[in-house]
Amino acid sequence: MAQITTSLDTPSGKLEGHRDSGIHIFKGIPFGRAARFRPAERIAPWAGTREAHRTGMIAPQNPNALDAFIGD
Repeated sequence: MAQITTSLDTPSGKLEGHRDSGIHIFKGIPFGRAARFRPAERIAPWAGTREAHRTGMIAPQNPNALDAFIGD
């Protein structure tokens, strides 16, 4: 089944994602930001429509002793 563009209004602004097999999919949605060791704060609303088709960045992790056995 083909992917169909879909949208969603949120308190921070409008998102554009896609629908696949009846499931609405929105990826990489920013939900908050925080300075190191500080409580999270709401993000500022954005103007227009924000694309939400791809996953966002992940938080960096320090190497773990188990990485050699089970992978990253």
